[in-house]
Amino acid sequence: MHLTLSIGWAAVLTRVLPERRLPRSATLAGLGIAALDLGLIGRRFPAIRALSPGPQVADHLVYAWTVAAVLASRRSTDSG
Repeated sequence: MHLTLSIGWAAVLTRVLPERRLPRSATLAGLGIAALDLGLIGRRFPAIRALSPGPQVADHLVYAWTVAAVLASRRSTDSG
């Protein structure tokens, strides 16, 4: 399930993250995904609700930054 969600979010981020201000946009996207995953959906599952929120939010941020780094690399290769 986690792999499916990660691939789905990567597809969304690929479409919505702009070329300009990519780090800022990725940060906002990571926080938004964390709010949705942990706040809205995750609170329905006791195992997710029991997790410490700090590391979980950090994980979502790093994930969004990683997707953004791959996108930046691919975009620079495609345009160069």
